[in-house]
Amino acid sequence: MVHPVPIVSSRYVTSDCNSLDLVIVREPFNPSRGNFMVTNANGRVMFNVIGDFLSLADRRVLCDLNGTPILSFQRKHGYILDQWDVFRGSSNERIFRTKRTCFVPCKTTLEVFLGGNTNENVWDFLVRGTLFNNSCTIYARDGTTVVAKMQKKHSVESIALRKDTFRVRVFPNVDYAFIVALVVILDQSKINKQFT
Repeated sequence: MVHPVPIVSSRYVTSDCNSLDLVIVREPFNPSRGNFMVTNANGRVMFNVIGDFLSLADRRVLCDLNGTPILSFQRKHGYILDQWDVFRGSSNERIFRTKRTCFVPCKTTLEVFLGGNTNENVWDFLVRGTLFNNSCTIYARDGTTVVAKMQKKHSVESIALRKDTFRVRVFPNVDYAFIVALVVILDQSKINKQFT
Protein backbone atom coordinates (compact mmCIF):
# COMPACT_ATOMS: atom_id res chain seq x y z
CA MET A 1 0.00 0.00 0.00
CA VAL A 2 1.23 3.49 -0.78
CA HIS A 3 0.07 5.18 2.44
CA PRO A 4 0.25 3.67 5.94
CA VAL A 5 -3.00 2.13 7.13
CA PRO A 6 -3.18 2.12 10.95
CA ILE A 7 -6.30 0.18 11.97
CA VAL A 8 -5.30 -0.75 15.53
CA SER A 9 -2.37 1.65 16.04
CA SER A 10 0.33 3.36 14.00
CA ARG A 11 2.96 1.59 16.13
CA TYR A 12 1.96 -1.73 14.53
CA VAL A 13 2.23 -0.50 10.94
CA THR A 14 5.03 -2.12 8.95
CA SER A 15 7.67 0.12 7.38
CA ASP A 16 7.07 1.62 3.97
CA CYS A 17 9.78 -0.45 2.31
CA ASN A 18 9.81 -3.84 4.08
CA SER A 19 7.37 -6.66 4.57
CA LEU A 20 7.08 -8.34 7.97
CA ASP A 21 7.05 -12.13 8.33
CA LEU A 22 5.13 -13.53 11.30
CA VAL A 23 4.53 -17.02 12.63
CA ILE A 24 1.22 -17.68 14.39
CA VAL A 25 1.00 -20.95 16.34
CA ARG A 26 -2.27 -22.28 17.72
CA GLU A 27 -1.39 -24.13 20.89
CA PRO A 28 -2.33 -27.82 21.04
CA PHE A 29 -5.22 -29.16 23.10
CA ASN A 30 -7.16 -25.90 22.76
CA PRO A 31 -8.48 -26.06 19.19
CA SER A 32 -11.92 -24.74 20.00
CA ARG A 33 -10.85 -21.93 22.34
CA GLY A 34 -7.96 -20.68 20.26
CA ASN A 35 -4.86 -19.81 22.26
CA PHE A 36 -2.22 -18.47 19.88
CA MET A 37 1.37 -17.24 20.11
CA VAL A 38 2.64 -14.77 17.50
CA THR A 39 6.36 -14.38 16.80
CA ASN A 40 8.42 -12.64 14.17
CA ALA A 41 10.62 -14.61 11.77
CA ASN A 42 13.46 -14.57 14.35
CA GLY A 43 11.30 -16.21 17.01
CA ARG A 44 10.75 -13.08 19.12
CA VAL A 45 7.28 -13.12 20.70
CA MET A 46 5.12 -10.23 19.48
CA PHE A 47 1.62 -11.08 20.76
CA ASN A 48 -0.45 -13.72 22.49
CA VAL A 49 -4.09 -14.44 21.76
CA ILE A 50 -5.97 -15.91 24.68
CA GLY A 51 -9.38 -17.57 24.62
CA ASP A 52 -11.71 -16.68 27.47
CA PHE A 53 -12.76 -20.05 28.88
CA LEU A 54 -15.46 -18.51 31.04
CA SER A 55 -17.11 -16.65 28.18
CA LEU A 56 -20.15 -18.01 26.36
CA ALA A 57 -19.52 -15.54 23.54
CA ASP A 58 -16.36 -17.14 22.06
CA ARG A 59 -14.24 -14.21 23.21
CA ARG A 60 -10.55 -13.81 22.34
CA VAL A 61 -8.06 -11.20 23.54
CA LEU A 62 -4.93 -10.13 21.63
CA CYS A 63 -2.32 -9.07 24.21
CA ASP A 64 1.12 -7.51 23.97
CA LEU A 65 4.19 -8.92 25.75
CA ASN A 66 3.12 -7.34 29.05
CA GLY A 67 -0.31 -8.99 28.90
CA THR A 68 -2.02 -5.68 28.08
CA PRO A 69 -5.13 -6.19 25.91
CA ILE A 70 -4.71 -4.62 22.47
CA LEU A 71 -7.86 -6.05 20.91
CA SER A 72 -10.74 -8.15 22.14
CA PHE A 73 -12.99 -9.95 19.71
CA GLN A 74 -15.99 -12.18 19.98
CA ARG A 75 -18.33 -14.12 17.76
CA LYS A 76 -21.84 -12.78 17.39
CA HIS A 77 -24.26 -15.63 18.02
CA GLY A 78 -27.69 -15.89 16.47
CA TYR A 79 -26.65 -14.76 12.97
CA ILE A 80 -26.79 -16.84 9.81
CA LEU A 81 -23.42 -15.40 8.80
CA ASP A 82 -20.46 -16.08 11.06
CA GLN A 83 -19.71 -12.60 12.45
CA TRP A 84 -17.02 -11.31 14.79
CA ASP A 85 -16.85 -7.88 16.43
CA VAL A 86 -13.40 -6.54 17.29
CA PHE A 87 -12.92 -3.89 19.99
CA ARG A 88 -10.01 -1.72 21.11
CA GLY A 89 -8.40 -3.27 24.21
CA SER A 90 -11.06 -4.06 26.79
CA SER A 91 -13.33 -1.21 25.72
CA ASN A 92 -16.62 -1.14 23.80
CA GLU A 93 -15.05 0.85 20.93
CA ARG A 94 -15.63 -1.37 17.89
CA ILE A 95 -12.71 -1.12 15.45
CA PHE A 96 -14.06 -3.53 12.85
CA ARG A 97 -16.46 -6.38 12.17
CA THR A 98 -16.01 -9.46 9.98
CA LYS A 99 -18.72 -11.43 8.21
CA ARG A 100 -18.20 -14.80 6.53
CA THR A 101 -20.03 -14.62 3.22
CA CYS A 102 -18.87 -17.61 1.17
CA PHE A 103 -20.39 -20.96 2.05
CA VAL A 104 -18.77 -22.98 -0.73
CA PRO A 105 -17.15 -25.98 1.04
CA CYS A 106 -13.66 -25.38 -0.36
CA LYS A 107 -13.55 -21.59 0.21
CA THR A 108 -13.99 -19.07 2.98
CA THR A 109 -14.52 -15.37 2.40
CA LEU A 110 -14.55 -12.80 5.18
CA GLU A 111 -15.73 -9.27 4.49
CA VAL A 112 -14.19 -6.72 6.87
CA PHE A 113 -16.00 -3.50 7.79
CA LEU A 114 -14.11 -0.81 9.70
CA GLY A 115 -15.80 0.92 12.63
CA GLY A 116 -16.70 4.05 10.65
CA ASN A 117 -18.39 1.99 7.93
CA THR A 118 -21.78 1.84 9.65
CA ASN A 119 -23.83 0.99 6.53
CA GLU A 120 -21.65 -2.03 5.75
CA ASN A 121 -22.74 -1.93 2.10
CA VAL A 122 -19.18 -2.17 0.80
CA TRP A 123 -16.35 -3.96 2.63
CA ASP A 124 -13.09 -2.22 3.54
CA PHE A 125 -10.91 -5.36 3.40
CA LEU A 126 -11.54 -8.85 2.04
CA VAL A 127 -10.07 -12.16 3.21
CA ARG A 128 -10.17 -15.07 0.75
CA GLY A 129 -9.26 -18.46 2.19
CA THR A 130 -8.83 -21.83 0.49
CA LEU A 131 -9.81 -25.38 1.41
CA PHE A 132 -9.72 -25.78 5.23
CA ASN A 133 -8.13 -22.30 5.36
CA ASN A 134 -4.69 -23.67 4.45
CA SER A 135 -3.92 -20.31 2.89
CA CYS A 136 -5.51 -16.92 2.50
CA THR A 137 -4.96 -13.58 0.85
CA ILE A 138 -6.11 -10.31 2.40
CA TYR A 139 -7.06 -7.51 0.02
CA ALA A 140 -7.58 -3.76 0.48
CA ARG A 141 -10.85 -2.11 -0.52
CA ASP A 142 -9.99 -1.98 -4.23
CA GLY A 143 -10.05 -5.79 -4.31
CA THR A 144 -6.71 -6.08 -6.09
CA THR A 145 -4.13 -4.67 -3.65
CA VAL A 146 -2.78 -7.50 -1.49
CA VAL A 147 -1.96 -6.39 2.08
CA ALA A 148 -1.05 -9.80 3.54
CA LYS A 149 -0.82 -13.51 2.77
CA MET A 150 -1.03 -16.54 5.04
CA GLN A 151 0.10 -20.11 4.44
CA LYS A 152 -0.57 -22.94 6.88
CA LYS A 153 2.45 -25.14 7.53
CA HIS A 154 1.79 -28.89 7.56
CA SER A 155 3.92 -31.24 9.64
CA VAL A 156 3.66 -34.45 11.65
CA GLU A 157 3.50 -32.33 14.80
CA SER A 158 0.64 -30.24 13.46
CA ILE A 159 -1.38 -33.35 12.62
CA ALA A 160 -0.58 -35.38 15.75
CA LEU A 161 -0.86 -32.53 18.26
CA ARG A 162 -3.28 -30.26 16.38
CA LYS A 163 -0.63 -27.58 16.73
CA ASP A 164 -1.32 -25.46 13.69
CA THR A 165 1.34 -23.07 12.42
CA PHE A 166 0.51 -20.18 10.11
CA ARG A 167 3.19 -18.24 8.25
CA VAL A 168 2.04 -14.72 7.51
CA ARG A 169 3.63 -12.07 5.32
CA VAL A 170 2.40 -8.55 6.03
CA PHE A 171 3.18 -6.12 3.22
CA PRO A 172 4.58 -2.58 3.72
CA ASN A 173 2.43 0.12 5.39
CA VAL A 174 -0.03 -2.40 6.85
CA ASP A 175 -1.13 -2.79 10.49
CA TYR A 176 0.13 -6.23 11.52
CA ALA A 177 -1.96 -6.42 14.73
CA PHE A 178 -5.03 -6.08 12.47
CA ILE A 179 -3.73 -8.86 10.19
CA VAL A 180 -3.08 -11.19 13.16
CA ALA A 181 -6.68 -10.69 14.33
CA LEU A 182 -7.99 -11.53 10.84
CA VAL A 183 -5.94 -14.75 10.63
CA VAL A 184 -7.17 -15.87 14.06
CA ILE A 185 -10.79 -15.09 13.13
CA LEU A 186 -10.39 -16.98 9.86
CA ASP A 187 -9.06 -20.01 11.74
CA GLN A 188 -11.85 -19.83 14.32
CA SER A 189 -14.45 -19.55 11.53
CA LYS A 190 -13.15 -22.86 10.20
CA ILE A 191 -13.58 -24.41 13.65
CA ASN A 192 -17.07 -22.99 13.85
CA LYS A 193 -17.97 -24.69 10.56
CA GLN A 194 -16.68 -28.03 11.86
CA PHE A 195 -18.48 -27.99 15.22
CA THR A 196 -21.78 -26.24 14.46
